[in-house]
Amino acid sequence: MAANGASIRRPGTRWTRPRSRPRRRRTGNSLSLPRNFDVDVQVTAQIQRVTFHNPENGYSVVRAAVDGEPNDITLCGTLHGAREGQAFQLTGRWEQHAHYGEQLAVSECKPISIEQLASANAGLALFLAKTVRGVGHKTAAKIVDYFGESTLDVLTTQSHRLVEVKGVSPRIAKLVATAWGGHAAEQERRAALLGLGVPYHYLERVLDRWAAAAPAIVARDPYRLAFEAGLSFAVADGVAAANLAVSNGVEHHLHSVERYAAATVHALRESTSKGNCCLPTSKLREATANILAAPALQDRRVSADNVRDEVLTQAWEEMCERGLLVTECFQVLEPQPEPEVMWYMSSVHAAELEVAQSLASRLGWQGESSTNDNHLVEGIHVEQDAGQDVEALAKMELRDVEGRRLLLSDEQLAGVAAAVSHRGRGAIITVRDCKYFLCAALKNQ
Repeated sequence: MAANGASIRRPGTRWTRPRSRPRRRRTGNSLSLPRNFDVDVQVTAQIQRVTFHNPENGYSVVRAAVDGEPNDITLCGTLHGAREGQAFQLTGRWEQHAHYGEQLAVSECKPISIEQLASANAGLALFLAKTVRGVGHKTAAKIVDYFGESTLDVLTTQSHRLVEVKGVSPRIAKLVATAWGGHAAEQERRAALLGLGVPYHYLERVLDRWAAAAPAIVARDPYRLAFEAGLSFAVADGVAAANLAVSNGVEHHLHSVERYAAATVHALRESTSKGNCCLPTSKLREATANILAAPALQDRRVSADNVRDEVLTQAWEEMCERGLLVTECFQVLEPQPEPEVMWYMSSVHAAELEVAQSLASRLGWQGESSTNDNHLVEGIHVEQDAGQDVEALAKMELRDVEGRRLLLSDEQLAGVAAAVSHRGRGAIITVRDCKYFLCAALKNQ
């Protein structure tokens, strides 16, 4: 073999191309137990390694030790907050992946508490090794074997006794005590949030948002779960109802300003997910009322007819003062001559304004000075008067930036008319022969 890796042919021998080793496809564990791929199974599993985890939806791919299995198994599915050492009671179904081999597709999971895990020494040792940095599997096993059923109590209240274990120095004992203290504090926060009614699969999102302050914030203002943590109105409202009932002993206020505000935020977010950047006042009130009357709220439902307009108006005003909502007035089509108020989430309004300014810059418009009678839209010259009328626009000879005539459909013509009209705003895209022509209008500031 030469220094550069090339093969050297010996004198008198025939040169042959070296054969590369065939790549083996993972087909699962040959020692796996016989599987029934048609029924759901329930197993207890403890995560050994996290291969993939999406914190937004909880989807994870992990390797885990499963009771009754001779080797680690691949689990895939929704495992919120998946971490090494964490244990679950799982329900799932075996499947054979074409590339990754045998795996268990998880449909339901329930976390196992550290107290339950302590009943199995091997499980507690693994959790300790994965949780505490600086402690390996051997040291963790020594600690668990030495203290037995008292391990949790020693870790929590008598960490000075860790030096009794052979091979555990004062430095390691301090590392274990510090790490376990942080873990205990995190578990207390999780328990507090669960006690306030926060569903388990949202704990990671809430803790990521507020960390140690999460329990206090949720207890004081549960609707911030909708405003700032991105949870749905139904979840935040359920937490609010449970919090008021448990801690204050009073009925949940169905017509509170905070509740109406949270429903408004949810209505605007739903509208945004459907492609609407804003809603007029009438539509926003209707959408908010529908959310307050959703069947999922059960005993907390408020029928659309019973929504109090004065409370809703107060909620909107306070949200505008806090910078959560932004309003703008636009002239709408006939027969309504008066401008209509449009309501935005502040983040969406900022994004739309940035897009409009970017388009204006690319088209060479000058903002407020762009009040002439004509618009030049990506090489299309349209008279303002014609732009207000689709029929008049259809009679014009529209050409692209290369001088070729454009043949637009009725829908595309309506889009161009809306873009160049004083009443239109935003951006549309028309397509002809796989080429995009961007038609945009800068809103009047």
